[in-house]
Amino acid sequence: MGFEDNWASRGKNTIAEYTNLAPGKYKFLVSARYPYSDWNNADQVYEFTILPHFWQRIEIQVGFALLVLIILAGSIKWRVQRLQKSELKLKALVEKQTYALRQQSEDFQRQANEDKLTGLPNRRAFDKWLSEKFIQAKQQHTPLALIIMDIDHFKKINDHYSHLIGDKAIKALAKQLLQLADHQIHAARWGGEEFTLMIKDMNDANVAAYCENLRNSIETYDYSDIAADLTMTVSMGVAFSHQVENYQDLLRLADQALYRAKEQGRNRVEIWQ
Repeated sequence: MGFEDNWASRGKNTIAEYTNLAPGKYKFLVSARYPYSDWNNADQVYEFTILPHFWQRIEIQVGFALLVLIILAGSIKWRVQRLQKSELKLKALVEKQTYALRQQSEDFQRQANEDKLTGLPNRRAFDKWLSEKFIQAKQQHTPLALIIMDIDHFKKINDHYSHLIGDKAIKALAKQLLQLADHQIHAARWGGEEFTLMIKDMNDANVAAYCENLRNSIETYDYSDIAADLTMTVSMGVAFSHQVENYQDLLRLADQALYRAKEQGRNRVEIWQ
């Protein structure tokens, strides 16, 4: 018992020692015999109890096991919460980076399609509009007009007032065109002192009247906040989608009509015939 699992012969010793006995109740029994005789029945000599150490108690062991489980569960929960927080931070970071990239992409797209000085769509954007709307107009048999507009004698404005005043004059004209823009009318800066208008779903006569009113409005507009005696006039060339089979020819005819308007003395609207 204890450290030994088997009986140990003690010889003539009258003392028996047992070490490392497990906690519990014990009975010390002794059997004896004379030489060459039978063993007599074991008689109860001594009964005793070994109390367990506190760590050997079942309630302590159960409590310790529960404590280990609680610590383990707490560690797992803490780890899961850390991972969840890390996941949330990562998602927030990804969303932030995605938003920044989206904004950057939108900024690049806007810069690629917007005139920096006036805020109007540039020639690239307008070409895309015109090609798309021209195809739709042909397929749906709806009217589409293209107007190319040029500020008359713009070089004289730059030479007389300065290029800074010239830029302000262009911005003032662009502001007027921006106020006109809607689902039916698209305006853009074509380049330099040239602008374009695309008008959908308006017949030829109404387009001509609209352009004449616009020309008169630009001529009579008050530019005194830019320069005291500044005035501006424009020449316009107009062509219609029903006159051509592709939008490149529409551009060509509108440009030729603008050239005729300049030949006829400027500050006028010329409809391609």
